[in-house]
Order: sequence, then structure tokens, then C-alpha cells
Amino acid sequence: MKNKLFLAASLLALTTGCGIGNNHVQVNVVNDSGKPIETVKFWNLEGDSSTLIESTDAIAPDEEHNVLLKNMPGESSHSTEVVFKDGTQIKSEGAYAEGGYSLTETITATEIVIEYQPY
Repeated sequence: MKNKLFLAASLLALTTGCGIGNNHVQVNVVNDSGKPIETVKFWNLEGDSSTLIESTDAIAPDEEHNVLLKNMPGESSHSTEVVFKDGTQIKSEGAYAEGGYSLTETITATEIVIEYQPY
């Protein structure tokens, strides 16, 4: 059901000209870990430094959460850090993104799998 709502909202935005925008990246976070997530943090990677872009609330197992990463113009990359309620953590190496991109990040117990969605 949530996937259908996300798809419908995406199609509506594209057909009405209300897309993601040139400076934003849409991320659909899917908790497929079997464990509750305390927080998900998104970091903009710039050279040798990183800046926190966005942070989410808790995500229960088998739930999805949509996040809009704002102010990511041009070519850039971001890393995702997940803290589970049991205290364990995982982090992605970094994913290429630019304004207008839409992607799904599926969180398992051991890794974050990134899938790019078509414009």
C-alpha cells in the first residue's frame, strides 16, 4: 500500500510540475532488517568533511519512511548512518546523488542497499 501511495504521489508531482526540485533528493527508506531503528542520519559528503543533512525518527521493522534531502545542488554524494534500538550501527560508504534524484535505501541488519529510481 505504501509503495502505491509513494508511486502515485511521485507521478502526480511529475505530471503537475511539482517535482522534487533541482536542489533536493527524495529518499525512500525501507526497514527490512527485522529490527526497530532508533534513527537514520544522512550526511552530505564534501571532500574530507561531512555535514549532517537530515535525521529521521524511529522506523519499525517492515515500515518505510520518505525523506527529502534539501539543498543538494549539482553532483554530490551522501552517506547514510543507521542506529538500531539495540545500539548496533551500520553506515553506507556513500552514494552519488544530484538534485532531482529519487532513490530507495533498503536497510538490512548488516548493510544498506541503494536502488536508484528513474526520473
